[in-house]
Amino acid sequence: MADADIVSENYALILNHVRTKVPEPDCYDVAQDCVVVFFGKDPDTIAKPKAFLWGIVRNKIRQYYQGRSRFLVAAGVYDMMSVASMATRLSTKVARRNDLEGALQQLPFRHQHAFELRYIEELSLDECVEVLECSLATVKRDLEAAKRGLAERLGRALESDADAKALVHNYLDRS
Repeated sequence: MADADIVSENYALILNHVRTKVPEPDCYDVAQDCVVVFFGKDPDTIAKPKAFLWGIVRNKIRQYYQGRSRFLVAAGVYDMMSVASMATRLSTKVARRNDLEGALQQLPFRHQHAFELRYIEELSLDECVEVLECSLATVKRDLEAAKRGLAERLGRALESDADAKALVHNYLDRS
């Protein structure tokens, strides 16, 4: 698949994802930067273009917050804080489309990001491993922690992948 096809298939999802993490109008710049970086890479060196693109998204969101708060980065708090608490700390509001998004924002960032990539953006486990730059065991552990946290916050059992997919389907009104 050509790079342009991958971007056109994923751009709306990427922009929507970035909007949940980065306030307007900055979210548009971050999403656009992701595309620019992706097109700047040699396609022959990219084994999994979709995963590579989502890895750029993850890194650009991280860079956005690193640029906003050197204190959080210096303290190593970035990976421990949820985006919702960072947004409050940075005096910005993260748009909440629905209850699922609100519950996700209460989870630690790495748990919410793993859940979003796997169940909302529908990346495979292998693609999640590549995007998140960690082991398969860590991705699975983060997904389980995310499901437990969401189950607590939403009052709904999430014991399997099918339960998580059904949750996303119901809350995001996907067909």
